[in-house]
Amino acid sequence: MGETQIPLSIAGVPIVPESNYELKKHSAVSQISNRISLIQRKSYNAFLYFAREQAIENPDLEMYSVTLNKLRTFGGLQIKDTKHIQESLKELMSIVVDYNILGKDKQEEWGAFTLLSEVKVSGGEVSYAFPPSIKNALLNPRMYARINIAITRGLSSKYSLALYEIARDYVNVSIPRMTIKTFRKLMGLDDGQYENFPDLRRRVIEPAMEEINQKTDLQIALEYIKDGRKVIGLQFSVHEQTTAADGIPLEDAVLKIEEMISHIPELVENEKFMALMRQRLDEKGFEYVSSNIQYAVSRAKQNVEAYTVAALDEDFAAGERAKASSVKQREKKKAELKIKVDEERTLEEKKFESEKDQYIRYFNQLSDEKQLEIISEISAGNFFGPREIKIMTYLKTKMGVDLN
Repeated sequence: MGETQIPLSIAGVPIVPESNYELKKHSAVSQISNRISLIQRKSYNAFLYFAREQAIENPDLEMYSVTLNKLRTFGGLQIKDTKHIQESLKELMSIVVDYNILGKDKQEEWGAFTLLSEVKVSGGEVSYAFPPSIKNALLNPRMYARINIAITRGLSSKYSLALYEIARDYVNVSIPRMTIKTFRKLMGLDDGQYENFPDLRRRVIEPAMEEINQKTDLQIALEYIKDGRKVIGLQFSVHEQTTAADGIPLEDAVLKIEEMISHIPELVENEKFMALMRQRLDEKGFEYVSSNIQYAVSRAKQNVEAYTVAALDEDFAAGERAKASSVKQREKKKAELKIKVDEERTLEEKKFESEKDQYIRYFNQLSDEKQLEIISEISAGNFFGPREIKIMTYLKTKMGVDLN
């Protein structure tokens, strides 16, 4: 089945991470055996989202509905034909998944269910129902992961989506340690598929983590649990991505500042100062913080900490940044001027080449006798440059030919 990503937009309006398309997905259901395709998991999330919206208005509904258009848009996938989606949805009725695999829901030790109990497609609309035993848990979860569909629709791997949903359930804490067998189950891997751990790491773990870290609101890290040299388990940790005031990822900005002051123990080993530095990064941004630290460190003759704190509070480096900004502006203008001059020169050269070609075509249409006469004259006369330029000059000056 072909799946093609479509742009992150709804009705032509771009979807951003702040978009209010939040799905409260029961924790136990986020931790299912991932025996479904990417398109099926995204479709199922869309079903949950629209079902909850409709259940709020009418709690007695047994069947829920969504148009194929909305399903396609919210899923972030281009479904080419109705038969394609019918087959995918029919499979959701036959697939039995284990849930609560990591055991977050202490009231439910283990369970299994089919994802849908009924589904039909008619007139461009999908109608569907959930199994009665899980309907309430799905639509009114007492513990849940907040899944933003505007974010998940941009993920291109079923492993990324499965790991992201689990990670959303454990933001700012460690995901429970899991054996390789449990992780394989959560990813929906069959026996024999990526059995060799280096293949599992290269094909599943690392690409999923990379896509999550690059495309979502989460930052996920991993520690391998080993018995000697053998990896026997995984310990994921997850945090929401934050940025400094000027848009640089906060942890990246902190790391750069730490490298800058690594040779100054009064600062880098001072917890109070490091907390202030993070606060100023959040409020003012990396350029503000780095410029003031550089200013203070280069000028402080004693008590570097006090001088640097004062610089961060009172912006001692404001003038330095203004000068640097002025230099940057001048350099930018010079670069822009150079580009403009180069473009104009290129246009003039193209214009000249076009004009020359016109005169050579004119020359080639003359009789052999006339061409010979012109060649003889430019060879003996006061004409300079390549042969074609001489011909053009002769036609213009001696014969008065004007082709403009």
